[in-house]
Formats: sequence, structure tokens, C-alpha cells
Amino acid sequence: MAATRDIPASELRTHLGAVLDAVRAGETIGVTHRGARIARIVPEADAAARRQQAVDGILAFRAEHAGRLPKLDAAAIKALIEEGRRS
Repeated sequence: MAATRDIPASELRTHLGAVLDAVRAGETIGVTHRGARIARIVPEADAAARRQQAVDGILAFRAEHAGRLPKLDAAAIKALIEEGRRS
């Protein structure tokens, strides 16, 4: 993955058109606020590829662990959430 260029949120507001042109050209832009990165603007093709990688990883994990993972219905998930809140 290419390096990310960081810009402050104030610069994004001022130069939005130029930033979008850079993203359209394939650049990834990090948006910072008070020095901390709060967002990343990526070309749509990159975002779609990352989403597909995530889905593929989840499907591979499920296939690898088939039969060993518990089947959870809505009631079981709600019970686990409540258990987590109590601890």
C-alpha cells in the first residue's frame, strides 16, 4: 500500500477539490485533528479491494473452523452481550 499523506482537517476544508483530485489520482489522504489521525480518504477501488479482502478473510476463517464454532441465534448473542455488560 502506498504511503499516506496527512493533512489537517482545516486544510481539507480549504482545499477539498484538490484533495479529491489527489484521491481520484490514486493517493490516500489521512485527515488529522489536533495532530491525531481521525480519518483516511482512499480511492474507491482501494476501499472495495480492502472490503473484499476482509470478506474473504472472514469466509476463510469460517471454513477453517467449521463445526468448531458455536451456532448463535439472536437470544444467545443478546445473552452474551448482557454477560459482557455485567463483567
